[in-house]
Amino acid sequence: MARWNMPVEPDELLYALKVGNAAALNQMPLKHTPGQGLEIVDEETGQVQTVHFADNAVNRFGVAIAREFDNMGSKFFSLMTRIGALMRLLEDDRAKPYVELEGGFTKIRNAMIEAERKAPSA
Repeated sequence: MARWNMPVEPDELLYALKVGNAAALNQMPLKHTPGQGLEIVDEETGQVQTVHFADNAVNRFGVAIAREFDNMGSKFFSLMTRIGALMRLLEDDRAKPYVELEGGFTKIRNAMIEAERKAPSA
């Protein structure tokens, strides 16, 4: 049975962000490339469905994280919920002390990663 609010450690969240960023920037090979189809298996029925995503940075980011954490049940959902919340949080003026732009990249202080990993995912 899938769990939808799995705990996430700061190191897991940071690792997921690094994996996703590397895939988004085409800096790592992907086991699955968006555009070729991704098989999703319903654990209860065994039914297999193939989903196709466009090959863009956002989809490469998500697919890489899904593949990296595929053996951890719903850890992907918990990670992506926190990453989505983190992206919205970065736009808030109160987050500016914790965020630094360096070239075309955003550097996030560890305190923000720690706070986000404690956030509820549902």
